[in-house]
Amino acid sequence: MNDPILSSSRDEYARRMTRVLNYIEQHLDEPLELAQLADVAMRCDLCIPVRPL
Repeated sequence: MNDPILSSSRDEYARRMTRVLNYIEQHLDEPLELAQLADVAMRCDLCIPVRPL
């Protein structure tokens, strides 16, 4: 059975994990916090980062 919702969830999970793994690879020489990795996982691919004023 091919459930489109389940497939979409798996795709989103894969995107988030790829983002986190890429971030870890790019920051191997820095201490990493679990909260920091969670933030990376929750980032939107289409969102534009905004710098604080």
